[in-house]
Amino acid sequence: MAEGEAVDTAGGEDHVDFDPSAPPPFRLAEIRAAIPKHCWVKDPWRSMSYVIRDVLAVFGLVAMVIYFNSGGFWLLYWAAQGTMFWALFVLGHDCGHGSFSDSPRLNSIVGHVLQSSILVPYHGWRISHRTHHQNHGNVEKDESWVPLPEKIYKNMDDLTKFLRFKVPYPLFAFPVYLVRLRNHACTWRRSPGKKGSHFNPYSGLFHPNERSCVITSTFCWTVMVALLIYLSSVIGPFQMLRLYGVPYLIFVMWLDLVTYLHHHGHKQKLPWYRGKEWNYLRGGLTTVDRDYGWLNNIHHDIGTHVVHHLFPQIPHYHLREAVESTEAAKPVLGKYYREPRKSGPIPFHLIGNLLQSMEHDHYVSDTEEIVYYQRDYQLHGSSRSKIEQVERTEIHFFTRALPPFAAMKAEANGEAINGFHKLSEEDDFDPRAPPPFRLAEIRAAIPKHCWVKDPWRALSYVVRDVLAVLGLMVMAVYFDSWAFFAVYWIAQGTLFWALFVLGHDCGHGSFSDYPKLNNIVGHILHSSILVPYHGWRISHRTHHQNHGHVEKDESWVPLSEKTYKNVAVSTKLFRFRVPFPMFAYPVYLWIRSPGKKGSHFNPNTDLFQPSERNYVVTSTICWTMMAALLFSLSIVVGPFQMLKLYGIPYLIFVMWLDFVTYLHHHGHEQKLPWYRGKEWSYLRGGLTTVDRDYGWFNNIHHDIGTHVIHHLFPQIPHYHLREATKAAKHVLGKYYREPKKSGPVPFHLINNLVKSIEQDHYVSDTGEILYYQTDAQLYGSSRSKIE
Repeated sequence: MAEGEAVDTAGGEDHVDFDPSAPPPFRLAEIRAAIPKHCWVKDPWRSMSYVIRDVLAVFGLVAMVIYFNSGGFWLLYWAAQGTMFWALFVLGHDCGHGSFSDSPRLNSIVGHVLQSSILVPYHGWRISHRTHHQNHGNVEKDESWVPLPEKIYKNMDDLTKFLRFKVPYPLFAFPVYLVRLRNHACTWRRSPGKKGSHFNPYSGLFHPNERSCVITSTFCWTVMVALLIYLSSVIGPFQMLRLYGVPYLIFVMWLDLVTYLHHHGHKQKLPWYRGKEWNYLRGGLTTVDRDYGWLNNIHHDIGTHVVHHLFPQIPHYHLREAVESTEAAKPVLGKYYREPRKSGPIPFHLIGNLLQSMEHDHYVSDTEEIVYYQRDYQLHGSSRSKIEQVERTEIHFFTRALPPFAAMKAEANGEAINGFHKLSEEDDFDPRAPPPFRLAEIRAAIPKHCWVKDPWRALSYVVRDVLAVLGLMVMAVYFDSWAFFAVYWIAQGTLFWALFVLGHDCGHGSFSDYPKLNNIVGHILHSSILVPYHGWRISHRTHHQNHGHVEKDESWVPLSEKTYKNVAVSTKLFRFRVPFPMFAYPVYLWIRSPGKKGSHFNPNTDLFQPSERNYVVTSTICWTMMAALLFSLSIVVGPFQMLKLYGIPYLIFVMWLDFVTYLHHHGHEQKLPWYRGKEWSYLRGGLTTVDRDYGWFNNIHHDIGTHVIHHLFPQIPHYHLREATKAAKHVLGKYYREPKKSGPVPFHLINNLVKSIEQDHYVSDTGEILYYQTDAQLYGSSRSKIE
C-alpha cells in the first residue's frame, strides 16, 4: 500500500489569497451580534406544525401505496417515504438541540416519538450528537465522520477500507454506527480509539447522570422493533419490507449523505484540528452549507449548516439561505463562509462531491495540530479483487406500524329535563330557586392550575386523533371487508366527533392562549368534518352566553307553545321521533333552529355582528374547499368508496354530536327549569346543564361529559375539567347532579334520550320560569296523518 500524499491545502484558484486554517479575524460574539434577535425565538406552534405536516405526509404515502399497489408507484413511494423519514429525523434532531421549543419535556416527548419511529435511540444519539457539536472539527474528540489517523488507517485490512471508502457502502453506515462500536478496526464507529454503543448506558459516550435517559430511549427503540416484528407477522415480512424496510434504507442513505457532505467534499480543502490549534469557532468553520434544491424545504433547511453548527439553539426555520440569520452572519464570516453551489430541483451535483471526497479523503497525519486529508492512491486498485469475493450484506428492518389506537377526549353542550309533573326528587330542594352562592365562589374553589392552558398538551391530542383517523382509514382500505367496515364506521365517526371537540376547544380559546393558533387548528379540524369554524364558533358563543334562556339560547332551544302549534305534524315527528333528531346538525348549520332565521354560512345573517363577517367568509371558503376536495376524491376513487370511507363516518359523527349536545341539556331524571326575562341569569342558566358519563368514551371524547363547569367557565381546558368539577362540587351542592355511572358503552343514555324526546315538546308562552310540557296527542291521533 502506498504511503499517500497530502492533498491540496489552501483552496482553489478563486481563493489563492485565503488560508482557511488561519485563525479567523472575528470572534463568535461578533457573529452572534449580527444575527437578528427574533432568529433566536423558538415558536413551538410552528415547530409542531412541521411535525404534523410530515406525519400526515408519511401516513398519506402509506395509504396511497396500499391503495394503488403498482410497481411504478412503489418506486416513487420508496424514494418519497425515505425522504420523509429523513425529515422526521431532522425534526427529532431539533428536539435534541432544544431548538424545537423552550420546553425540555416537549422536546423529549416529540423527539422520542419521531426518532423511535425510525429506529433511532433518541437520547443516545442526542448525547453523542451534542459531543459532535461541542467538538466539531477536532480530530480526536469529534463524533461524526471523524478522519482516521494514519496509524489506525494503515492497520485496517483492505476489505474494511473498501467498505468505508467505496460508494454506496458508506451510505449504509448509520445503523452500524449506532450499534457496533467496539472494534478499533471498524471504520463505522464513533471515533478512532473510542468504544461504546448508543444503546448501552455504561459506554464511554455517557456520563452516569445520563444513563436513565439512555435506558428510556433504548426501551422506546425496543418497543418500536417489537411492534415492527409483530406487524410483519400480521401482514407478512415482505409487505413490511416494502412499506417500512426499503424507505428506512433510503432514510439511512439520506442521513449518511447529508452528514458526510456537511463536513467533507468541498472544492476547497478544509482543515481539521487537534490540541491547542482547535477552538469552538475554528472547528465550526470547517462545516459546509449545501443547497438541496426542492428538498431544502422538505429537509427543514438542514443544508444551512454553518450557523447551525455554531449556534444550534436557532430554530431551523430561521436558518434558511437568504433569510435573516445566515444573511446577517455572512458579512462577518467573509471567506470563511463558503457559498453553496446552487442546485437544480434535485441535488445530483452533490453525488460528484461525494464520490470525489470518498476517493481522495482517507486519513490525516498522526502528529500535526492542523491537518488535511491525505489520499491512499492504491486503495481502489490492488484491493479490488479481494472485495469482489465478498458477498453483500443485507440489513433487514421490518415494517413500521400505523400508530395504535390512541385514546381521546371531547366536549359539547346540552340541557336537562324529563316530566313536567315532578319538580324534584327531593322534597327539600327546588332546582328553580336562586342558588345561595355566586359565580365568584365557584371560581375561587377551582385550583389555579386548572386555568392554565398547555398548547403542547392540546396539540398532542390533535396529533393523536389525526393519526388515529388516518390509521383507521389505511386499515379500512387495506382490509376492505364488510365486517371491518362495520367497525370502521363506528370508530371513525367517533374520532370525527373527537376532532370536533378539539375544534370546539379552539373556538372557546381553551385550546391555547394564542388566537392565531386556535383559529388555524380550529379551521383545519372543523373544515375536515364539514363544519364552518367561525360560523359555528360564534353561534356557540351565543349559546354559552345565554344558556338556559328560552328566547336567546342557540342549541336545542325549547319551542314556545305558539310556535309548536304552528309546526306541521310531519315536522313535529321529525323533531320528536328518534332517530330523526340525531341527524339534525347539518340542517341546523344551514337554517338554524325553529323560529330563528339565518345560516352559519351567510355572513349577513343576524347571527353575526358586522365586524365578524370576514371571519364567516373565511370559514365558508374553507368549508367549500373541503367539500370540493371530497367531490374530487369521489371522482378519483368512486362515490361508493367515498361514502364508505367518509360519508358514513360523517353521519356517525353527526349522531354523536346531536346525542351528546341534547343530553347535556335534557333528559335528566329531575326536571330542570328554563328561564326568560328577569328570572334568567348567567349562573342560573348554567346550572340547567347536566354532566354525563360516557364510559370508555370519556377519554376519546376529551371529557365532554364534564359539562356544568365547562358551561360556566369555558376557558378551562378539557383536561382540567374533571379536577375543576371535583373541586367545585362542595360549592354547587344539590345544584350539581351527579351523573349515573356508565358501563364501557353508555347504553343507559339511550333511554334518557328516547324518554325526553317523547315527553319534552314545548314550553309556555308566558311566565319567566318554565318546564317542558308534553303533547299527548303527538304519537297517537297524528300518526294517521303522517302515514
